[in-house]
Amino acid sequence: MLDNQDPAAAYELQATACLAAAEAHQERLLSVAERLAGTPEGGMELYQEAVLRCHDMIQSKGFHGDHFEFYLLKTIRNLAFPSQQKAQLRTVPLSPTLELSTPATEAPATDAVAHLAEQVSAEAQARFGMADRVALRLHAEGYSFQQISEMTTGGDQSWIRRRVNKMKNHLRAAFGRAWANLEA
Repeated sequence: MLDNQDPAAAYELQATACLAAAEAHQERLLSVAERLAGTPEGGMELYQEAVLRCHDMIQSKGFHGDHFEFYLLKTIRNLAFPSQQKAQLRTVPLSPTLELSTPATEAPATDAVAHLAEQVSAEAQARFGMADRVALRLHAEGYSFQQISEMTTGGDQSWIRRRVNKMKNHLRAAFGRAWANLEA
């Protein structure tokens, strides 16, 4: 901010720069939001909400620096993984269950697999938090631990690896026999 410039005017310029950054990095931001939300529609809602929140916050309090893309990514992540208090206020569904898809053309095996998938999903939902379930879903979709770390926490990928492996081991122990019975 320039010394002779009104703070409100400077904040408005920064907020406008944030919108320009959101537009310039829209493809990457939307991609991350879609992966976290699980659907293109949910991703678009996360993206739009993050852009609006960042713009409004910068407009009212200003912003130090010029790393608007990072600020937008952190806001998307925070919206996707709200704290327990904020979780009750959110109305945007983020596909919290693990989804195991099964082809509709298979007859009796499909029913058994679908039933097992429902049980696994219910166990994962009861046992693990939203962030853990999203990390597991992204891992099942083929994303690396590094990519998952960048999309979710921005932190240590070894922590993500340990959490995902712990969940896989738990689900394998709980449902391994049922899965083996399906394959027999």
